[in-house]
Amino acid sequence: MGLFDESETQSQDAIKKELTLPYAFTAIPLAMSAIDGNIDEKEMECVGTYIERMRIFKSYDNEQIAMMFSKLLNIMEEKGVPNLLKAAKMKLPRQLRETAFASAVDVAFADGVLEEHEKKLLIDLYKFLEVPENTATMIIKVAAIRNRNFGQW
Repeated sequence: MGLFDESETQSQDAIKKELTLPYAFTAIPLAMSAIDGNIDEKEMECVGTYIERMRIFKSYDNEQIAMMFSKLLNIMEEKGVPNLLKAAKMKLPRQLRETAFASAVDVAFADGVLEEHEKKLLIDLYKFLEVPENTATMIIKVAAIRNRNFGQW
């Protein structure tokens, strides 16, 4: 079984019931950050940037955001990243899946390097989220352009 196998479990149903739309959205880039077992500061800042900019989070204050991160990290630890991602996908409307994928791509590039395991995960993730391949390719190319390192000026 792969990370994104589609079989639904009771665990995913239980998680889905706990997720609001903002939680489901945040789960995607947060899972990208956590997939290697280490969430670094730059990745968390990247997720935070999305939260600051998106309307679905406009009513969230710092305490609510901290609670959301804590709850999502707890779900990942207790139920696993795949179950959280599957529940998030079920909760996210199709039009927000591309945005969630774009946020995951930005998280993958947050440290300035796209590692091989991150590339593979992004390929799996766009397919799992049902993002059209040409759209996913454009999102990744734009992120790569934005994150080019030209050294010191």
